[in-house]
Amino acid sequence: MNFLFIALDTQRADHLSCYGYCRQTSPNMDALAAEGVLFENCITQTAHTMPTFTTIMTGQDPSSHGIVATLWAHPNEPDQRLDDTTPVLPEILRDNGWLTVAFDDLIDLQCHPSWFGRGYDWYVYTRGPGGGQVRAEDINARLIPWLHQHAREEPWFLFVHYWDPHQAYSQPEPYRSLHRGGPEPEEIEVSGRGYRPRWGWSDRLDEEAIGKIDLYDGEVSYVDAAISQILDALREQGVYEETAIIVTGDHGEDFEAHNSPFEHREPYETTVHVPLIFKPPAGLPCTAGRRVAGIVGHIDLMPSILDMAQLELPADIDGKSWLPMAQGRQESIHTVLPVTAGVLKQHGTWVAPDLAIRTDTHKYLHRGPAIAHEGQTFMDVIILSAPPWRGEQEIKPADMVNYFNSLPREELYDLRTDPDETTNIASQQPELAAELDQHLRQFVARNPKRLIYE
Repeated sequence: MNFLFIALDTQRADHLSCYGYCRQTSPNMDALAAEGVLFENCITQTAHTMPTFTTIMTGQDPSSHGIVATLWAHPNEPDQRLDDTTPVLPEILRDNGWLTVAFDDLIDLQCHPSWFGRGYDWYVYTRGPGGGQVRAEDINARLIPWLHQHAREEPWFLFVHYWDPHQAYSQPEPYRSLHRGGPEPEEIEVSGRGYRPRWGWSDRLDEEAIGKIDLYDGEVSYVDAAISQILDALREQGVYEETAIIVTGDHGEDFEAHNSPFEHREPYETTVHVPLIFKPPAGLPCTAGRRVAGIVGHIDLMPSILDMAQLELPADIDGKSWLPMAQGRQESIHTVLPVTAGVLKQHGTWVAPDLAIRTDTHKYLHRGPAIAHEGQTFMDVIILSAPPWRGEQEIKPADMVNYFNSLPREELYDLRTDPDETTNIASQQPELAAELDQHLRQFVARNPKRLIYE
């Protein structure tokens, strides 16, 4: 059995057509879902790239493995290093006979997260033209020839990280203009204000914002086409049927719905609801076209892959295998999933005051108090939040902290009737809010060094 694991950076679930989007953005992923299993409610455990991929490869929540921030401009942060003794998925598979390969550049983050290279026989590092952002075609230019040469050297585990559809939107034509002027979500009214589901508040959707959404959707179609090239190569080499294929996103992106436009800073569904599509290998019975409603998380990817490989799980992981759900033998593996989002550096430690808990039906958010203190730099707070005025030149760290502290401390949403989280019902359902608050407090108690809750 081979494993192909594809991670799309900044991929919202609800902008794939197989998740009900009004635009046809993802015909190849749609076909993969029709052949396999689509998880309707996959939730990332954090809103940031570096901790998400650490969670994916360890099966641990960020509060467990300790990586809570993506540090673009904090080289060699001793507070954000994965312990060398923590097992990672590629090491386990390699030690049990799998050829392990990555097409990825996560080790190039400025804090040098060396653990992303652990366990691979081949780590193929790719840079974009002129040192810019890597595009899907740059990855495939090296990946497709590798497949044609090595795909029959089984078994193998292949990890592919596409930066698309992350900003900056750099896809070529025809994808840059593919969705310009295309179908738009039908406007609804929320408390007397116009809202376009999956896009945001109508009065914030000016020409520039809609243009960015058009480009984002074009990026989705662009990377969807890149995925089809991989699948074609597997078919040409005669190994498609025996390969387990998993496609997910590391996190999403907010547009004009919440407090961080065109950023991924907060634990709303726009940012933490990601796709999860699974095509089983031959010999693993799953009903084609199955859609699974129960919540699953990135913590569950490692145990699910090891379950398929019939390998023992390491100790101290937070996830569970979703294979019984994929096969229809079990409806759920979690009742709640915690989420960490915006983080800041306080007194030498990276902490998360922006927390949420997700159930099958509801989302509860709680913001702990961020503290502004002397000596705090802009880079210490940049991933705490991204207010609309973030582009102003004279912004101060204290302004960012004060903005965060001005947001509601507690929010509750019924995702069955309000999937876009437009109406906070915490005051209307205090008992449910209190119940979920208690779950979140128990989660925080596991690692108070990393999480703020007051």
